[in-house]
Amino acid sequence: MPVICNKDKEGCYCKWGDSGKKYYYPCGDEDKKSEAKQKAYIQGLAIGDYDMESYTDYPKAATENAKKAIKYKDENGSDCGTRVGWTRARQLADRKPISRDTIARMASFKRHQQHKDVPYDEGCGGIMWDAWGGSEGVEWAIRKLEQIDNENFSILYDIIINEEFDDEIKYNLLEEHFKKYREKPNSTNVSNLMWDSETNELVVKFKNGDIYTYYDVPEGIYNRVIDGQAGTKTAGKHGDVGSYPSVGAAIHQYIIKGGFRYKKGGSLR
Repeated sequence: MPVICNKDKEGCYCKWGDSGKKYYYPCGDEDKKSEAKQKAYIQGLAIGDYDMESYTDYPKAATENAKKAIKYKDENGSDCGTRVGWTRARQLADRKPISRDTIARMASFKRHQQHKDVPYDEGCGGIMWDAWGGSEGVEWAIRKLEQIDNENFSILYDIIINEEFDDEIKYNLLEEHFKKYREKPNSTNVSNLMWDSETNELVVKFKNGDIYTYYDVPEGIYNRVIDGQAGTKTAGKHGDVGSYPSVGAAIHQYIIKGGFRYKKGGSLR
């Protein structure tokens, strides 16, 4: 969705697509127009409102999982979930198109996976997991979200790079799209890391599947972790203790022993 520059009774403006805020500037002032256009881009990038497509290629199994949850609720009643959750279930059950925002919500439901096997008549974990598409739906959403965002970034890149902005401005606009840093470290026990430069949250996924979120981690500590700036805990084929980079050991040394506040669970989105 590109930035639109136009004029109304209040003056000249630029805005993001059809629904963005109007940033006014003095008509005829090209410098102020450029500033207004930059603000419009920043708003669009911040809210992620650049994908207006909808999607129906979610797995049939996700539809069946949603139908199963709805059937149980209709026949037995259930106080589980929210209106949003059950609206999502009916969308999936009816094979209705869903937006990127909906897909992102489905992907983030991964954080409830530990409750997916709770029987419907014993709690809310299992029924709401299925209402959101179950394992098939959630895993599809994670893959689909990455695909959509990669495609959208290619489109955004082409739009921004062809604007008459200075190279520094283009760089800063594109950097807005990457507030989070994701890494796949070369590690025997850590599969993914994600550090958010705005919140200073570090999400670590270990190769056994466990995910932990650590709070208030400064960039310097994150850099030490991703670089493995800690010695391995045992000597051996890699040499003496401290002579070989280890992401896992760096997490233990700087994050765990550093006493950062944490929770089990999190999202690499």
